[in-house]
Amino acid sequence: MNYNFLNSSHNKIFKRNKFVYKFFKSDKKYKIEKEFYLNTRNYFCFIPKLYSFHDKRRLLILQSCGEKITKNEFIEDLDFFKLLHDLIVLKSGYFHRDLYYKNIVKNNKNQYFIIDFESCSKENKNIHKRSKEFYIN
Repeated sequence: MNYNFLNSSHNKIFKRNKFVYKFFKSDKKYKIEKEFYLNTRNYFCFIPKLYSFHDKRRLLILQSCGEKITKNEFIEDLDFFKLLHDLIVLKSGYFHRDLYYKNIVKNNKNQYFIIDFESCSKENKNIHKRSKEFYIN
């Protein structure tokens, strides 16, 4: 297979055509993200679709939604991203807890998608030891 490797410090993520293959090192993070996708299936048009998963390999196969946005784009549309996060909380009860510019992608139709739900929780608590400069809590 001809994969494009995406930079990730915790997981191995490969992008091929319309799919993202996300392999988790942590069983806990795999279960958290898988649970989020299964519990919110078809709720939101701004979250990638989960196509499949493989528990033994800790693999999620997700919709490829675009390229990561810049910090400036994030700052310019911060209120919009806060609104998207509030919709997730209101409809599903999940808090992303790691929402910043590196966890938002945009497609060629200028549609935004929130990604990386491995730290999400039903509790709203900051997961960062040091706060990030531009982070939605």
